[in-house]
Amino acid sequence: RSFGTLPLASRCAAGVCSTGSSTTSGRMVVAGGFDFSEEVALASCEAIGVSGLLSGQPVVEACPSLQRPRACPGLAASAQAVLAVGGGSSMFTAAEAFSSVEVLPFGAQQWLA
Repeated sequence: RSFGTLPLASRCAAGVCSTGSSTTSGRMVVAGGFDFSEEVALASCEAIGVSGLLSGQPVVEACPSLQRPRACPGLAASAQAVLAVGGGSSMFTAAEAFSSVEVLPFGAQQWLA
């Protein structure tokens, strides 16, 4: 199946990770990325329920935006939070590379730096 009309930011180079205790009850979190049409890194973040994708009725939730736009961030989930690691200010050679980490505790209203 392909869902070409999901309400997500149009981007490449986003970080993606899975949350939840199993793949059918969890969510995919998508954060950051790069918008080639505008040539800018993005801070947007969304969560997609896996069970909705599997049933053909995907639900996309807006999440708090990253504090810093990040192209190519590494995303990981722990039992308590989602972490956005590294990334950069652009996809091009003049980009600033980030060594920082942002943390979004589950249920929080903003990412913590």
